[in-house]
Amino acid sequence: MYDLILKGGRIYDGSGMPSFIGDLAISNGRIEEIGRINASADRVLDVGGLAVAPGIIDFHTHFDAQLWWDPLASSSSEHGVTTVVMGNCGLTLAPCKPDGRDALIGTFVRVEDMPRQSLQTGIPWEWTTHREYLDALERKPLGLNVATLVGHWLRPSHIGVRRSGRRASRR
Repeated sequence: MYDLILKGGRIYDGSGMPSFIGDLAISNGRIEEIGRINASADRVLDVGGLAVAPGIIDFHTHFDAQLWWDPLASSSSEHGVTTVVMGNCGLTLAPCKPDGRDALIGTFVRVEDMPRQSLQTGIPWEWTTHREYLDALERKPLGLNVATLVGHWLRPSHIGVRRSGRRASRR
């Protein structure tokens, strides 16, 4: 007996082979069987007319700020994306010390064309390090999986915004 059976969906298995109409059985969060399934389950859903597919990973997003007011990343999750990678193009919210936040917001305003007011009121700034940023995201009920890159803000965060235009030294 399975936990869940999805009946009659168009299955896209991610292999590159053509899709097909079939059933999919799940137990303990794992796919156990695909094909024509005649077994019983705690729950059976008729998914005829719907697509059954692996989650989609969008490896180039700019949701770093948006997740704080749109935890579903609606424009992606509504299209089947289950995992996003943020911090692309070198733009991230962490690490960032308090004295660099205004400059970082200015960068988001220029590069992402986001309203300054949205960024100032929508970002909780519970972090200064990248690890603290990840911890803050972990506490938030997000609608998808999130992976992050560390962007260009790493240097100004560590040596200071005013000094970030200078050449690096051994100190």
